Amino acid sequence: MRNLDTGNSRGFGFVTFADAASVDKLMETNEHVIDGKKLDIKLAVPRDEIGRAPDAPEPKNRRTCKIFVGGITLETSKADLEEYFGKYGPIVEASVMVDRVSGRPRGFGFVVFQSEDIVDALLLDKHEICGRKVPSQKNACARAIA
Repeated sequence: MRNLDTGNSRGFGFVTFADAASVDKLMETNEHVIDGKKLDIKLAVPRDEIGRAPDAPEPKNRRTCKIFVGGITLETSKADLEEYFGKYGPIVEASVMVDRVSGRPRGFGFVVFQSEDIVDALLLDKHEICGRKVPSQKNACARAIA
């Protein structure tokens, strides 16, 4: 995908497969690299599934190791996320998103775990990080809502 104004890459894209079996095969493999960069492959959520009832069962392949953590304080660091969520299990990566221009924190981040089961377990709890109650949810690209 490209920015319409600048023509620069937006850092993501979409691939349409001819059949579901090809998608399943792709999702079985965890390592995908293009130009030396590891890709974060997710299923796109069809627009008709956005807003699906929370108690509806998740479709096949919608489990994820990555969560979105919103509403964190501007002082919350990557180390804070790692320390807090580390009690649930091994963390592959944690990040706090910052504005590219100002370098200021944007108030949200992501945590990637080694196992989908860790994510499923931690979503059952309420979370407070750096004195603020924060929602955590499966990464928006990998879940139906959202």
